Amino acid sequence: MLIPLHPNPAVPPTPVYVPTWLQPLVDPTLDEKSLPGVVTKIIARFGFETMVYGTAKTKHRGGDERFFFWTTVPQEWVHGIRPGELRRN
Repeated sequence: MLIPLHPNPAVPPTPVYVPTWLQPLVDPTLDEKSLPGVVTKIIARFGFETMVYGTAKTKHRGGDERFFFWTTVPQEWVHGIRPGELRRN
């Protein structure tokens, strides 16, 4: 049975603690053009210059072959890789 939910807009959402150094990621004015600069500043706090993040939609090898990839490295580095050159563990 489906139960309709009626959120009460008068009740603000429960605040979630976000460290000050991550605040720029939850800034409502953040747009896709400013995101790389924000991420670069955050990863610099960890001593890195770039970051790479990848994930797939399946838990098992041989399933959906699509994967998703985010990075702050130069675009030439990413587009220079041909699919056959990617290593699989």
